[in-house]
Amino acid sequence: DEVVLLDLGVAAGEGADAVAVKVLRADTPSPLARREVAALLALDLPGVVRLYDDGRCPIEGGGEASFLVMELVVGERFFPRGTARWETLRGPIVALLRVLRRVHAAGVVHRDLKPANILRRGDEVVLLDLGVAAGEGADAAPPLDADEIGDAAYMAPEQIRDPERVTPAADLYAVGMITYEALTGRAGPSIHERLNDTPPPDPGEVCPELPPEATRFVRALLQPDPGQRAPTAEAALALLGHDAPSELHDDLRRWWSGAERSREALL
Repeated sequence: DEVVLLDLGVAAGEGADAVAVKVLRADTPSPLARREVAALLALDLPGVVRLYDDGRCPIEGGGEASFLVMELVVGERFFPRGTARWETLRGPIVALLRVLRRVHAAGVVHRDLKPANILRRGDEVVLLDLGVAAGEGADAAPPLDADEIGDAAYMAPEQIRDPERVTPAADLYAVGMITYEALTGRAGPSIHERLNDTPPPDPGEVCPELPPEATRFVRALLQPDPGQRAPTAEAALALLGHDAPSELHDDLRRWWSGAERSREALL
C-alpha cells in the first residue's frame, strides 16, 4: 500500500485536522480495501484508527485505485524485537489487550497483529491496517487468498492451517509473539514448531531477570493449542491482574491449571 499524508488545513479551512490517505496500488486486490472499510465501519471504537471516507480515484496511465481517508495517528511503532523491559512493556500490553477486548466484543478478529500495525500514542495504543480482518461486517467482503491473510511471523498455528476459521485466540497468540520478541530480542517459534505443537518457549530461559509474571503471560499466550491458550483478552488481562471480576479469576486459575497439566503431559 502507498500511504499519502495530506494536511487539509488549506482545502477545508484553517484548523481542520490532518488526515492520512491510504491509496491502494492499482494491482492490489479490491477485496482488501472493501474488507478494511467494512471492518472499520464496524469498529468505531477507541483504540482503532478512524475511517472518514473511501472511494475510487483515477490514476496516471488509466484505470482507478481505491483510497481510504483515515485518522492521522501520530505515534511510535509498538516495541520491535529486543527493545523493551517488562516494566516498560507491561503498560502498553495492558492497553493493547483492552483495545482487543473491545474489537473482539464487536465480533471482529484482526488476523494481522504485529508491531508495524500497532502505534503507541502516549499511554494509548491504536490498531491499524484491518484489511484482512474477519468477522462482523468484514466477512461480507469477497474472500482473500490464504497468502494474503496475516504475517506468518506472528500467526497462530490454527490460522496457518485455516485462516478462515479463527477466533480471538489467534490475535492473542500474536500478542504473545510480539511480547516474546520485544523482551528477548529473539524470534518466536518457527512455523515448523508451531505446526508441530512444540511447547511454547520460556522467555525466562533467555532473560533470567524477567519476573515470573512476564514468563507466565507469554507462555499462556503462546500455547500452540488454542484450547490451552488464554481464551480471551479478558483472560489475558486477568493474568496481569487487570479488569477481571473474581469469578473470572477463578475460571482462569482452573483453565491455567488444566493447560499446564496438558502441557506437562506432552513433555
